[in-house]
Amino acid sequence: MSARVSRALADGAGDVVRSCLDASWQHALDRLARAPVAALIATALDAVGTPAFAAMAEDSYRHSNGFAKISFPRVPGTAARLRLHLWLPGDGREPDSDLHNHRWPFASRVLAGRLHQELYRTDPTPAGDFRQYRHEQTGPDRGYRFSYVGRATTELTDDQVIGTGEVYRLPRQAIHRVWADPDRVAATLVVEYPPRTTMTDVWCRSADKVVGTAQDPPRYGAGAVRRMLVDLLTDLGHE
Repeated sequence: MSARVSRALADGAGDVVRSCLDASWQHALDRLARAPVAALIATALDAVGTPAFAAMAEDSYRHSNGFAKISFPRVPGTAARLRLHLWLPGDGREPDSDLHNHRWPFASRVLAGRLHQELYRTDPTPAGDFRQYRHEQTGPDRGYRFSYVGRATTELTDDQVIGTGEVYRLPRQAIHRVWADPDRVAATLVVEYPPRTTMTDVWCRSADKVVGTAQDPPRYGAGAVRRMLVDLLTDLGHE
């Protein structure tokens, strides 16, 4: 039973990832829009107590930008990953003030709530009001450290609201910040394409980044991941 459920969970995540990797961006977004999310979450809940679910919990953590990052099992043959991002009311989150790019391009589908996204252009300038940091991966999935790069100016180039049911993509180099409404649940299903680099850049006004020290974000246990998935399935209309 455990092996069968674990295999079903891995196969479900793999089907979503591979269907996107094997397509153009537009076809990938179309396929992501049709992905059987509720069935995938239900399969994950069936796997509670198995090594597959324990591995999911071990890979899941609270992101410093204020959301829960829930990881589905790794997909054999690719470094691409399938994740759920959850913004939860009462989580103490603030609008993500750090501009950043990513190690990978990604495709995303909003499952619940809505996201506010701003896109930016930056320019290294000694008198700039933003500080640029290099964010370097130190572990296989979560560990990181910051190094200071210098000052920069920023320019807002686009301001978007992305609602439930919408799909979108973001190139790796794109600089953005994103947040959800603080009084309602927001959730996205994200396909992270294979990483193109081990480093990203972060721009912020404050000087509160800890430089040079390896850090590991707070991880969730299996019980917390289960509760979040149960609540999300309810929010999606599936008891």
